[in-house]
Amino acid sequence: MSNYLSVLSLAVTVLALVITLLTLYVAWRIPHQIMISQRYAELLTEYRSIEMGEAIFSIIKFFVHDCANKMDVIEKNYVEHYNKEICKKHPKRSLHFKRRLVDHFFWLLGDLMYNPDYPLHLPHKQVRRDFSKNEHYLLHILHHMNKAASSKECRLDPSLIDKCSCGCHPSGNSPMDKYRNKLYEESSHWE
Repeated sequence: MSNYLSVLSLAVTVLALVITLLTLYVAWRIPHQIMISQRYAELLTEYRSIEMGEAIFSIIKFFVHDCANKMDVIEKNYVEHYNKEICKKHPKRSLHFKRRLVDHFFWLLGDLMYNPDYPLHLPHKQVRRDFSKNEHYLLHILHHMNKAASSKECRLDPSLIDKCSCGCHPSGNSPMDKYRNKLYEESSHWE
């Protein structure tokens, strides 16, 4: 009888340990999942805003009208557009500002999906449900516009930055660039 009780006691102890570990995991996971879900909901609301819609419309209009739906002229035409707009008094109306607004949105989306510092990530399935091939095309256009925006023609005096010794990331290797590139790859699966 004492063997039976000691085995039963051991089984109850193991079961209690398993339940405790499971409870701790759930208590750890739920707040992180809520944070990711809330941030994603905020991003979707931002994506549906009038300001974002106008920015996306401006990018598409630039691609259709200024680039004649040709990817290979985006960079050249963007630089020309940028140089025309740089002297305007209303930067919020510039294509450069609108590109940055949309690009930043996608960077934040990529951050939720790929940032290794987050214990949980936004599920790809959820993003695929909410975004389509149209966003994939938009990301492709942004990719070319970003290349143009980082060119010498769209920068201030780069010699000041080139001489910087603070240890900042070289162009193209920042987390923003990495997450944006991963998101672009992921977007090819959006329907």
